[in-house]
Amino acid sequence: MRTIGKGLAALALWGAVFAIANLRDGAVEWFLFTVFSCVIGSGILIQMLTLREIRVVRRLERNHLYAGESFTVTMDVTVRSWIPLFWLTLTERAVHTSAQEGTQPQPIFTHTHLCLPGFRSRITYVYRVGGLARGRYAFADMEVCSGDIFGFFTKKKQVKTDESILIYPARIGWPQALTGYSVPSITEEQNLPRTGMESSTLGTELREYVPGDPWKRIHWKSSAKQGRWQLRLPDRVGEPYVCFILDTASDKRKRFEIMIAWSVARLEQLLSMGTEISLVSHQLDGRRTWLLKNFMTAEIMQYFAEVGPKGQASLLTAIRHTAMREPRGAVFAIVSERMDQEAAEVAQWLFTQGHPLEWVWVMERDQVSPDEQMWLERMERIGVTLYRIGPKQGLLPTPRGGVEDVSA
Repeated sequence: MRTIGKGLAALALWGAVFAIANLRDGAVEWFLFTVFSCVIGSGILIQMLTLREIRVVRRLERNHLYAGESFTVTMDVTVRSWIPLFWLTLTERAVHTSAQEGTQPQPIFTHTHLCLPGFRSRITYVYRVGGLARGRYAFADMEVCSGDIFGFFTKKKQVKTDESILIYPARIGWPQALTGYSVPSITEEQNLPRTGMESSTLGTELREYVPGDPWKRIHWKSSAKQGRWQLRLPDRVGEPYVCFILDTASDKRKRFEIMIAWSVARLEQLLSMGTEISLVSHQLDGRRTWLLKNFMTAEIMQYFAEVGPKGQASLLTAIRHTAMREPRGAVFAIVSERMDQEAAEVAQWLFTQGHPLEWVWVMERDQVSPDEQMWLERMERIGVTLYRIGPKQGLLPTPRGGVEDVSA
């Protein structure tokens, strides 16, 4: 509608100038009429013959981007037009995918590139993003605009895209000073099945099927002899093993980001020691479990990039359900911002079940409150290995944001 309005206004103005020139028949009037005719003619050509086809290719500086780290985006834009372009603007926007449904997401960054392509059909430029927070960011449709030399007539076109940027948690190293013990290996007595998990090797021991066990472990010959389903048990004797639990209940976004970064750091440190890890996350939408060995998979890194703080059921209830699927005596490692009665109850219950506990506590303040000190001492008496991550120790790279054009 705006373009049509401009066209009608230009046509009316052109008619007025023509009438004046025809009435007065002066050189100045006919000159103005010629200028207006050229502008209107160029506007018609722009609307009909420019921006016929547009293709956009984005290339990120690195395959893996981490929170707080700046990176560059290289843009290759191909514009097909039947006439040369006086000028061209390319506007790029990105929005966070975690925006609530029904609300208009606000752009995280916006970048506009102005160029004078002339007869060129390919435009290449580079811009730098000054670092983003953890999460996934989707590129909005690119807006391409061109027009006449005066900018009176313009033509805009939206280029659809489904690309996004995935920002992983900030990279920090797990300090060796915090590692107070080596993860014990699973003994013969602890070599029990863990339902719902897959194992690379299965041992020779059998047990009766329990609802929830994977069907792939069923030993068909023994099941036929016994008349009941029999499962082969996973062989994990002699392997260091940890059940790692991420407590996603949080009401402080900053502390949650610290908790995510330290969780990844601890997991990478354990994997570098050859530890096999059962990673468990309890949330309102269900229980998620992954088996890790040797390295962090792309699926796990994507989970840590996108997971947000969510409410959950009782942590103690979640721990009890998890322990039913773990070997006796397996080490539990829990990353949480809790230091309260429920944390002490979790420690006490795991102690009675024979599970050593490593508790990574992400603190809100450097100073410990009297209540927190009481529960802290209780957990220490039980024999919990405690790692305290204070605000200063948990500092993460600050996402600076901002965009600048760095084209040569």
